[in-house]
Amino acid sequence: MTKKTEDTVAAYILQEEIPPELYNEMLAQGGSQNKLPVPKTIAIPTAYYGWMKKFSLEHLLGQSSEEVSKKIFVPEDKVQLWGLKEGDKVKYARAEGLSSIFEVNGFSDPQEVRNRSRLISDIHSSYAKRRIPIENVKLDKPGTVGAPDSNIINRAFTILSPLPEGGRIIIASPPTAGKSTVLRAVYEALLHLLEFDKKLFVIVLQVGERPEDATELEKIRDRVTHDKNRSEIFMAPAGNPIDDPLEGHYRLAKFAKARAERVCEGSVSSGFKVVLLIDSLSRVMMSHSFSDKIEKPKMGALSQGLNPKSLTDTISLLNVAGDFGDRSLTIITTLLKADDINLKRRTRSAEHVLFEQSGPSISIAIWGLVNSNNLALKPSIDLDVTFTRQFHEISTPGQIQEREFVINKMWNSPFTGKEVFRSSAEKALATILQYARDNPSYNKTQFAADYDKIQS
Repeated sequence: MTKKTEDTVAAYILQEEIPPELYNEMLAQGGSQNKLPVPKTIAIPTAYYGWMKKFSLEHLLGQSSEEVSKKIFVPEDKVQLWGLKEGDKVKYARAEGLSSIFEVNGFSDPQEVRNRSRLISDIHSSYAKRRIPIENVKLDKPGTVGAPDSNIINRAFTILSPLPEGGRIIIASPPTAGKSTVLRAVYEALLHLLEFDKKLFVIVLQVGERPEDATELEKIRDRVTHDKNRSEIFMAPAGNPIDDPLEGHYRLAKFAKARAERVCEGSVSSGFKVVLLIDSLSRVMMSHSFSDKIEKPKMGALSQGLNPKSLTDTISLLNVAGDFGDRSLTIITTLLKADDINLKRRTRSAEHVLFEQSGPSISIAIWGLVNSNNLALKPSIDLDVTFTRQFHEISTPGQIQEREFVINKMWNSPFTGKEVFRSSAEKALATILQYARDNPSYNKTQFAADYDKIQS
């Protein structure tokens, strides 16, 4: 019998970490996995996920009130029965509490969930074999004159740098160049793609940025008709440090990463193609570096007091991305990089250090932006850094031919408009934006029929 919605509670799982060295030592001493200590596990109702950013896991685990403990602690036998991990989403009967869990991440068979393969440790990633075709989705035109057109953003970028499914994609720009605007265009297209791909799951995380940007993301999620069971949003915008402590940004990012892993893993028989969008990874790193509540070894600081461990811990959030065969985890994140003037002055911000270390070295694709006062050149694509690895492996012959044609037109053909440009780069940018405007790739009827072919 299906349980009534009002009789059930949905909750996210947080869990203490057992140090790997202790876990391995106990196994080496003859212990079986069934006899290892069960990590303390708590469930936060989805309506109150803000607890995860306002209080540390240690604080929640340290509750002395028996009444509170009964409400948030998951019984050990249920943790073992379902094989619960941080990032899982459980459902249970409101009247019976956490001892009545009947569903995890949409699956109702405990054995299927408990024996699921773990990303990285059990199943290994490979380079992308297909692209995420956001350019094939027609989005609404902007309601304000001069506002960025999301269709042109997605089309222009993907001609040069398509989104690889299972890749790490970085949207990098100096301040005010429009990285959050580009991320929103991608997010809106992904929500539309949920209509065509029942295995797609979209999670967006916004931390440390303007509250207005968080509001815009919520508006998009409310406006686009889609299966809201396959989209989730987590937000901790810049705010009062008392109500919204700095370390909360890193904590929430770490949880969102775990959430994406659990959804991707699914069950033994079925997983999801998850896309995790983060705005912004730079704020996550600064949260980690400047919070005195996150333990960090005392060591030589990098640029502007950045702790090296903050850099490595932040980059590690991206390492779970990959193509895992019948499931995948794609991470698309914004981050700041220095503009040309500061680079010439040899001024390197802490955020730019993150770009240097996580950019070309570990990313599968980079969408770069530069500052421009010319509204006709929006988005102002940084043509020097925008690229996708393995471009030919995820592109059809027609897509490869189109890219070569457009690049040749950008750099070797005169611009047909009336504008006068200060550089060949401006002329090249105007050319691709005009091409994207004149040659949209979407055709909903054809796209719906061809989607499976596109994916294969």
